[in-house]
Amino acid sequence: PRASGNMKDVPTLFLLLSTLLLAVSVESLPPPLFPNEALPTKSGYLRVKPAPAPPCCSSMIGNFYELGPWRVVSRATELEPNPGAWNRIFGLLFLDNPIGVGFSIAASKQDIPSNQRQVAEQLYAALVEFIEQNPSFEHRPVYITGESYAGKYVPAIGYYILKEKPNGKVNLKGLAIGNGLTDPVTQLRTHAVNACYSGWINAKQREELEKAQEVSISLAKAQKWREAADTRLELLSRLGNMTGLATLYNTERTIPYRMDLVADLLNQREAKRVLGVSETMRFEECSDEVRDILWGDLMKSVKFMVEYAVERTNVMLYQGMLDLRVGLVSTEEWMKTMNWSGLGMFLSAERRVWKDGDGDLAGYVQRWGNLSHVAVSGAGHLVPTDKAVNSRDMIEAWVLGKGLFSGEDIIMGERKVPNKYIPPDFDPKKIPRLRKPNNQQKKIRFMLPVRIRCNTCGNYMSEGTKFNCREDEVINETYLGIKIHRFYIKCTNCSAEVTIKTDSKNSGYIVESGAVGVYNGLEEEEKHKVAENALESLEKRTKVSKREIEVMAALDEMKSLKSRRASVSLDSLLEALNRRKNLEEENVEEELLIKSIKFGTRTRIDEEKNDEALDEKKTKKPKRRVNCTSPIQISSVRIVSKKTAKVTRGLDSLCHNYGSDSDEEK
Repeated sequence: PRASGNMKDVPTLFLLLSTLLLAVSVESLPPPLFPNEALPTKSGYLRVKPAPAPPCCSSMIGNFYELGPWRVVSRATELEPNPGAWNRIFGLLFLDNPIGVGFSIAASKQDIPSNQRQVAEQLYAALVEFIEQNPSFEHRPVYITGESYAGKYVPAIGYYILKEKPNGKVNLKGLAIGNGLTDPVTQLRTHAVNACYSGWINAKQREELEKAQEVSISLAKAQKWREAADTRLELLSRLGNMTGLATLYNTERTIPYRMDLVADLLNQREAKRVLGVSETMRFEECSDEVRDILWGDLMKSVKFMVEYAVERTNVMLYQGMLDLRVGLVSTEEWMKTMNWSGLGMFLSAERRVWKDGDGDLAGYVQRWGNLSHVAVSGAGHLVPTDKAVNSRDMIEAWVLGKGLFSGEDIIMGERKVPNKYIPPDFDPKKIPRLRKPNNQQKKIRFMLPVRIRCNTCGNYMSEGTKFNCREDEVINETYLGIKIHRFYIKCTNCSAEVTIKTDSKNSGYIVESGAVGVYNGLEEEEKHKVAENALESLEKRTKVSKREIEVMAALDEMKSLKSRRASVSLDSLLEALNRRKNLEEENVEEELLIKSIKFGTRTRIDEEKNDEALDEKKTKKPKRRVNCTSPIQISSVRIVSKKTAKVTRGLDSLCHNYGSDSDEEK
């Protein structure tokens, strides 16, 4: 935007955006018509000393697809106002980095950067050149931001300025990195476990990926950087095939990000004229030549640069929570290993809920000292594309130190600035509803109902495999008034199209073309036999019913037995035991009495009596007088006394066994 008022207090954001996504070719479109509001304040080239920068794509993707004031959404022939543009209160400067991508020019192959040191020197020279051409920006605070591969060169330029040019012309106040690749080896370890716990792969697939991860990590430790980068790329490709997602950068998207629209826009004649670019030049958002030169830099870490910067300036790391490639989990993993004096306090700091201006969940913020970490809800790799307004509110609150970044419990984005003029007599109810064709295809998430084999390559796809597919209704085909639906999926190996449609008659699905279903032959044969033989089916149902009756009877018997056992108390158990003992003693007494009468055991009984009397004297117990006139009576008394002693000992033992813990303590 054009400067006005006091320029010293207005921050400037230098956008160094990057992504590793590949563009998809589309049909050529007519030249776009730029509205006057979309014309750039200034555009052109900054001369820098050639120096051998990392494999990235043009920052014009960030300008026209993410956070610029105008962006392409669905057609390259139209620009639409961006409701979440970052230049609402800031100035924006987009630098095409590295040399060789976009409209930037590399005089020769040797001019393309190849390491982070050269990247930093090159970017610093460009910033100084810009400030010298525009002296009003000399004292304005500068915040450098970037995403994806810029997770390496944002720390690189920040480290270079803070360590080697602390008193230079660039008034650096902060660094912001979104979904950045900063410590590749540490981040690589998280891919398998993150995908598994998120439900995208199973335990077996996780083990396969973990083995591939270790191969890439071992190559990086051996400083075989290119080989390590190759194995990492293969691993991510396998992960994409396993999940069936349209893109790992956003798990909720049914198609990849349409960054190819930016190339189609900027290759139009009018766009080149407005930007002051020669009509003979062709815009390339991603350069294969640059990528090849910088491929060996991919697996190298710049974590130490972040550690140096966070001690001296503000640093914000933000991630879209739907990114499965360079997302939240991988960033948190390397953050925990930082060599920073405030790391312990940061990890123990409160993670606060961030809500947008409408009160809806926008994400989470955790901060301590100079470090801020933001998890953006509902966004993937390109946060400004997925959540434009929330990303703008986030960057404004961080730069200005307000909202959750100040410790105050207020909502970021509570200030709302209208981006479009709405007439007073505007009535949205008068807008005609958009009519869609009756048989329009929808993009849905689909899970394979049966195991299938591709007719093209012979690849087997298991039941339960998830796909992003197209779905529509089958024309002129119904079953009892029920519509038949057809699903279009692609083979995970050769991308051949496979069609499956619903089978309402049999409550299932039919593989229509492109593949064959692999069913369980025994189950199908059994089903046909049962369907053909009605009597056999009746017999089976009878057996099943009989078995159910037997099971129910057994359950009733078990319930009654359990209830009887539950009703038995300790008192009733003691009474039953006493009765049993008494009955046994009575039987013994009767037998002894009969023997004494029949065989004359008078002498033995007298001896037992004398022994008993002698025992009573020893224990000093008083004698009980018993008037006995006959040997039979004496024998009866002796037997009863002995019987009573036995029962008493039995009760004492039983009561001791059934005693409570409190009784034992006493």
